[in-house]
Amino acid sequence: MSEVALEYEVKVPITSEEEVRRNIIKAGGKLVEKRYEVDYYIDMRTCSNVPRDTVVRVRKVVLSSGEKLGELTFKGKRIHEDVKAREEISVRVSDPDKVVDMFLKLGFKVLKIEKEREVYAVGSNIKICIDVVAGLGKFIEVEVMNPPSKEYFMSKLSEVVEKLSLQGRSIIVKSYLEMLLGDVG
Repeated sequence: MSEVALEYEVKVPITSEEEVRRNIIKAGGKLVEKRYEVDYYIDMRTCSNVPRDTVVRVRKVVLSSGEKLGELTFKGKRIHEDVKAREEISVRVSDPDKVVDMFLKLGFKVLKIEKEREVYAVGSNIKICIDVVAGLGKFIEVEVMNPPSKEYFMSKLSEVVEKLSLQGRSIIVKSYLEMLLGDVG
């Protein structure tokens, strides 16, 4: 068995990508890539043996270079209520459309989210994404993989919010899918 990867992330709504982009760069952030993503979420609710709040996602990515990538991801149940923290297992797939077709042929309902994404690295372990999500709007997503603790993540999040001048904005722990389906709590 491989080592467990824990992803901690939250989203913050934004109004201006340009202002946030400038603030990320001013805070030392480096643009990693621009990409277009289509996420296909497999509706596992009909599977009685699959725990609630787990996710299976097929992601199709088109990089700004035109290169196309695919990924199949499992996300485990949330560990905390006030931050989205969960186990994550991902594998690359060469043809994400065929993987989606397989799930459709097995009778699963598939839900789709499309977004334009800019990925920035800030320091050694913080990833900030500027997302423009079809049907939802503009957000940043702050992510840290395998932080030493929830408190560590929350302190880094607080620093990011301050450096990006986003104090007072909502911190969203729901996925884009949950938000699109109307479960924005």
